[in-house]
Amino acid sequence: MDNEKRLIVFFVFSFLILFVWFRVWAPPASAPAAEKRISRSGSAGLPVAKGTEAGETIIEAVIPDREIVSPVSKAVLSEKGELIGFYMKEKEREVDMLLKKEAYPFILEVGGARPGDWKKEKDGYAASYGSLRIKKDYRFAEQDYWNRLTLELENRSAEERNIDLRIIWPSALGIEEALKKENEKSLSVWIHSGKKVLKVKPPKNGLQTDASWIALTNRYFLVAILSPLSQAWCRKEGNFPEIGAGGPLLLKPGEKKILEFRFLVAPKSYFYLEKQNMGLEKTMGFGTFGALSVLFLKILKFLYGIFGNYGWAIVVLTVLINLLTFPLTKKNLKSMSAMKRLQPYMEQLKKKYKDDPQKLNAEMLHLYKLKGVNPLGGCLPMVLQIPVFWGLFTMLRGTVELRGAEFILWIKDLAAPDTLFGHFPKGLPLLGGWPVGPLPLLMGVVMFLQQKNQATDPQSKSMLWMPFFFTFMFFQFPSGLVLYWLVSNILTFAEQKYFIRQEG
Repeated sequence: MDNEKRLIVFFVFSFLILFVWFRVWAPPASAPAAEKRISRSGSAGLPVAKGTEAGETIIEAVIPDREIVSPVSKAVLSEKGELIGFYMKEKEREVDMLLKKEAYPFILEVGGARPGDWKKEKDGYAASYGSLRIKKDYRFAEQDYWNRLTLELENRSAEERNIDLRIIWPSALGIEEALKKENEKSLSVWIHSGKKVLKVKPPKNGLQTDASWIALTNRYFLVAILSPLSQAWCRKEGNFPEIGAGGPLLLKPGEKKILEFRFLVAPKSYFYLEKQNMGLEKTMGFGTFGALSVLFLKILKFLYGIFGNYGWAIVVLTVLINLLTFPLTKKNLKSMSAMKRLQPYMEQLKKKYKDDPQKLNAEMLHLYKLKGVNPLGGCLPMVLQIPVFWGLFTMLRGTVELRGAEFILWIKDLAAPDTLFGHFPKGLPLLGGWPVGPLPLLMGVVMFLQQKNQATDPQSKSMLWMPFFFTFMFFQFPSGLVLYWLVSNILTFAEQKYFIRQEG
């Protein structure tokens, strides 16, 4: 049995040990504390804490007045017209869009203050702010993701009023508990200023600028506000960004004005956002090689239309890209093979001129020229492949279409990490609580064999630890991304074997 077969047997045996450990002997991970939700019953007003005999705190929250349910979302309004809940419908589940439960979205601020004592009326909710009377009314989408908040402002004084009005989304942007920690890191703010869409870093003291819209995104969802007053605002509150839209407004004595704020709460789907024709698709954040990411996404969507399965679409897309980059891979393999043949001569030169680095370099260059070998010949093909792989990487990492998409066997969600073997024990240093599944482990095996196969000198052999690093890193990556990396490594390994056989 050769070394490669021994290695495969070793990893298969390791898989079995891991599977038995995590399924039979591993202590169960402690269940996370139940998240406090808005109660559907309780006293009116803000949440009130009540102690119990055991010292437990029970939260009684605002009384829900009504739920507005559509095929795409569910909104919950309090009796005072506060939006105390907003959920996106996604296949068989609802995704909670409010990350900060204590901060209700679409809070109205006038001159930096918040009008209170909202009262329900026939066609909305009304409140007074000095001589300014405000009425608000929500209209939620029935088939699309667009919603509307209409404000009717009336100046009941005998003087003109200059006011600075702002609608704020202060509750960040939520997602299910499994991705909560990752979600907090991925929150970002985007604005459409003039003809450009810019990603901004909200300062703690706030930023107000001219903009047609402002958006808050995480990896898979987006909330955007369109203001009739053409100004956007954002700030950093603790660890979370807040966004708002509004601007200055002049009301003459006795004048009434109606303002309509449109807001979009939607999955961050490139295809849907592009159809809005507002530049919202820029919030995908594909980066430097975004054009390639969009191209790959369109091909992936086309392949899904053929196979009806995003897993197989990823496999076929990876094969197509591998075929496209094969000439570069072949050139790289030829360069590596040529360098491998030069190793004995290079070792002799290193021994002969070990005390004279300048002479060694000169003799090395002469050797390359004599044998017709370019020492950098393998670098250029690899550099040219970087845009391709990075464009595909960023696309797969943030594609909402993969959420809840099944592949085969145990892979039930291509947007979630592989957890067939469960999780590492929480008390384990560095890896505690990380998911464990066979997909990243298989990727690590193939990557190790591939790198071992192409190691031609002590320097490249010293990098054999890289597959182990990548394996642990990919434990937390979406299964769709790991699937691409696995298939790509299998194809590259097969190409290496074929090339070596042809050269031999």
